[in-house]
Amino acid sequence: MNLNPEENDEASELGQGNSGIQKTLPANLHVIHRTKPRLRSQIFRFLSEKRKRRKIRRKKAIVEIVSILLLITVAIAAVTIVYAYVIGFIGTVATNTIAPLSIISIDNACVSSQGKCISPSSSGTFFVVVRNLGSLSIAITESSEPQVYLTDTTLGVSFTTSCNSPPMVVSQGQTFVCSCPGFCNFAPAEGDIVTVKVVVPDGGLTQINVKVI
Repeated sequence: MNLNPEENDEASELGQGNSGIQKTLPANLHVIHRTKPRLRSQIFRFLSEKRKRRKIRRKKAIVEIVSILLLITVAIAAVTIVYAYVIGFIGTVATNTIAPLSIISIDNACVSSQGKCISPSSSGTFFVVVRNLGSLSIAITESSEPQVYLTDTTLGVSFTTSCNSPPMVVSQGQTFVCSCPGFCNFAPAEGDIVTVKVVVPDGGLTQINVKVI
């Protein structure tokens, strides 16, 4: 039975529409569109399972990355804690191994350009009376003497000499005298200001400013 012209046109348009839809479908859906219902359901199930497996693999990869980052963070924290502990321990040991210094002060000092400084034992260019204020005894020997540093702040001239004290042990509260009998190689002008610094063998020190007479 032949269709009239209008029906032929409608059928051709319908066929063209279906072919256009089929052309625009994705490759896998285009195949599915032509298969039987049961086969289509199997294909859809296979594709959905494939997508699920991809998602699971992605989640596993993310979990592994996060786990590695956590392990790195824990390791860094542990190293930091150990480092801080070791540094603190070394600092404590170093502090405890440093010997305490003697505590001294100057009771009296004199500096003269004319040898006018008269000490309990001699007269000369200078003398310094030093007192031991600490609990440590100060041992003065021929090979281990306190040092005296004289600096004329007016002229900018310095002079260093040993204490010239006889061997002795200076206990807490006792004094010793450093001096330069006669004329030393230090000639400040009268009226100058001289800084007198005394350093005992263990590093304890004291100083005072004196006007030259």
